[in-house]
Amino acid sequence: MKNWGFFITYSIAFVLTACGGGGGTGNTPGTSCTTPSQEMWITNDEVQAMVVSEDGCTVYLGGGFTQIGPRTGFGVPINSSTGDLEPNYPIINGEVRTVLSDGNDGWYVGGDFTKVGQLSRNNLVHLFSDGSVDTNFVFDVDNAVNTMALSGNILYIGGAFRNIDSNEQNHIAAIDLNTDSLTGWNPGANSTVSTIQVGVSTVYVGGSFTNIGEQNRNYIAELDISTGLATSWDPSASRSVKTLALDGLIIFAGGGFANIGGQTRRFLAALDVNTGLATSWDPNPNSTINKLIVAGTSLYIGGDFRLIGGQGRNYIAEVDTTTGGLTSWDPSADNSVTELSGDNNLIYAGGRFNVIGVEDRNHLAAIDRVTGLVSDWNPNPNNRVFALAVSNSTVFAGGRFSSIDGVSRNYLAAVDITTGQPTTWNPNANDWVYSIVIDGQSIYVAGDFTQVNSVDRNYIAAVDSVDGQITSWDPNANNTVNVLAKSDSNIYAGGFFTSIGSDTRNRLAALDKTTAIATAWDPNANGLVNSLFVTDVSVYTVGNFTNIGGMDRNYIAEIDRVTGIATTWDPSADSMISDIDVLESTIYVGGLFTTIGGLNRSFIAELDRATGIATAWDPSVDDGVFVLKVTDSVVYAGGDFQNIGAESRSYLAAIDRTTGLATAWNPNPNNTIETLVTFDGNILFGGDFTTVNDEVREGYAVISE
Repeated sequence: MKNWGFFITYSIAFVLTACGGGGGTGNTPGTSCTTPSQEMWITNDEVQAMVVSEDGCTVYLGGGFTQIGPRTGFGVPINSSTGDLEPNYPIINGEVRTVLSDGNDGWYVGGDFTKVGQLSRNNLVHLFSDGSVDTNFVFDVDNAVNTMALSGNILYIGGAFRNIDSNEQNHIAAIDLNTDSLTGWNPGANSTVSTIQVGVSTVYVGGSFTNIGEQNRNYIAELDISTGLATSWDPSASRSVKTLALDGLIIFAGGGFANIGGQTRRFLAALDVNTGLATSWDPNPNSTINKLIVAGTSLYIGGDFRLIGGQGRNYIAEVDTTTGGLTSWDPSADNSVTELSGDNNLIYAGGRFNVIGVEDRNHLAAIDRVTGLVSDWNPNPNNRVFALAVSNSTVFAGGRFSSIDGVSRNYLAAVDITTGQPTTWNPNANDWVYSIVIDGQSIYVAGDFTQVNSVDRNYIAAVDSVDGQITSWDPNANNTVNVLAKSDSNIYAGGFFTSIGSDTRNRLAALDKTTAIATAWDPNANGLVNSLFVTDVSVYTVGNFTNIGGMDRNYIAEIDRVTGIATTWDPSADSMISDIDVLESTIYVGGLFTTIGGLNRSFIAELDRATGIATAWDPSVDDGVFVLKVTDSVVYAGGDFQNIGAESRSYLAAIDRTTGLATAWNPNPNNTIETLVTFDGNILFGGDFTTVNDEVREGYAVISE
């Protein structure tokens, strides 16, 4: 993530036209393209910079993403042969953490979501085989469902929840599928339940609890299937139990523990179902176990380990259930395996990995149970997989991902506004991008990267807008560049650097567009520069500095474009300022301040451009404002707030420029907004969110103004 010192800022720098009217994004998007697609492909991580091409047809994105793909939601059924999505399934709008087949090609799905298709469903849903939502199976679960087990007509669920349908049901419950209602079974754990296995007359559970079924039980317990009371069986783990697998008279347990069943057993143990004692079976992995599944005489293991049974095995292994001996099966992932499922021929693995075996596989793979080789099956989710289940010819995958079958785009991408799909433009940076400016055929980018298109470029570069190739322009900064802006002859850069353009420049510089050499202009800021607004005569600068342009200036200053000296304009804030926008005689700023321009103004303010004094405009915000975009009638503000302009508005709002009140416009993203662009009656916004108005829209979205 961005190196931002004390504070986030993700700003697009602005340029004021010669006649003094309105700000922009450094370009003036045209209107030659049709209405933006409502099915924009989505990213797998934050979008922190955006700019629209001069013809209005393309949006260039920068941020922390590495993939862009179609909008599928967080849980999807996938054809086990082709890797294609099964048709007609509704989009789930939040994390899927557990899934079970219903035995009729449908699915029980649990997680941390609020909507499935167009229906409200809080953390638990039943989907029929045709993709329709079971309208009789409706439970208001107040927090995440992490695990499920099915026994006959009873569905057991465990998780972080405390109430179901307003009934106290602490972390574990049972649902009668004949009546679609809660049973009276209520063991009442005192913390999260992570795994459930059902025996003949008992239910085995693991998690982070220390009391369940009215008894003290450390992280693992056996519950009476009728009463819900804990039995005398008490292996007492030393830390959390994440996964259980029942195999006859043995129950295998995995997690973060070092002791269990009366023995030293690191992360993995076999427990006698009668006594609760650990057997002599001891593969001894060197780190946490996340998932166990039994298949015949094999125990397949996924986790964070790199050693098991005294041998190297990277995150996934097969162990003999009798001897504990490691088999030769060795797919070898490059990062954690969090979930496993299987059929007769394959083991399906999900997790954080991007490579398994010798194949590129992002977060999901199918592995031959005999050879350990990875099959050609490659759905390519854009983020982690937490849940897997197999039924006939379908694999249901769930997790943190929101897209399947996307394309690789490392930190930079271009999206066709009309189709919503990425273009072939692919500069391939090697780290985060925080700012983008278009100037003719050149696209200037800045961030934390040190290479673009495999060419060394430290923190700042210029890329061709057509073919994505790096140009020869190379200012070579020595630290992060946060923000860029342009004038006719220069590119202005702000950030953390102390050297750029072949000269010493502390955190702010003007770079020649042709030579990439720093000009003589040298305001010499003593702290981070977050955002810039360039006019004909000055550069408005905000950040974390207290001295700039040879003057004491607290977090905001106007710098003469010729001399580099701070003007007398001095609003003097009391804390970090993240963004600035200018419209005619008025300047708008957002940040973490509580006073500015001589008045109490929390997080957002309007300043007189002549005097620097705060105006009467005061939207009253409850948390940080990170980005602003001003139009003739409203100020669009994004940040971490939940209330602004006398209304409840989460992270994004439009504020009336006259009254300071929030308008009715309310996209309601579910997390921080970091960049804003307006064009042709639309607003593009990017950030760390995964939903907008409860619809899956990860990384960025476009909505009418």
